[in-house]
Amino acid sequence: MIHGLLFRIAALTFGDYKRRVQNYKYHTEADFLTTYNEHMAAMDIVAESAKIYIIENWEKVKDWSGLDIKIYDNTKKITEYYNYKPTMQRTKSKVIQDMWDDFDAENAKKHNPIVSFENVFLDHTDGDFSIKINGNDHFWISNDNIILIADYIEKINNLFIYKV
Repeated sequence: MIHGLLFRIAALTFGDYKRRVQNYKYHTEADFLTTYNEHMAAMDIVAESAKIYIIENWEKVKDWSGLDIKIYDNTKKITEYYNYKPTMQRTKSKVIQDMWDDFDAENAKKHNPIVSFENVFLDHTDGDFSIKINGNDHFWISNDNIILIADYIEKINNLFIYKV
């Protein structure tokens, strides 16, 4: 999952609110449109870099079942890949246990782990990125998806390096 701020900035007074905002690395007091556009462009370059990383490293991953992701592609539909693992929560409280059981039942319905990940393709003439997961073609996937896939590959590859 990709996050920006974990919590909205809040304060009891305007002065406190202003001080909190000013403490952030990306705070600015002028050139708002230019600054915002620069950060958006930087995010795009990070995604383009991630595409290159994926192309060069995806075949090193032998197990994709740990990647839980909602794919956004050119169909405008969302395809969720999720590997359900039951919680091991057990409690003496029936109310709380029922809550955990309901949680497990809902997650079990979403079980659709990635079994195959293939046909990774970058159209370097326009930057479109496509993949095939479990036999489903996903053309022109979103930058958020690209970042999550690159992150998964990076983490799996780093685990592999440390295991050797």
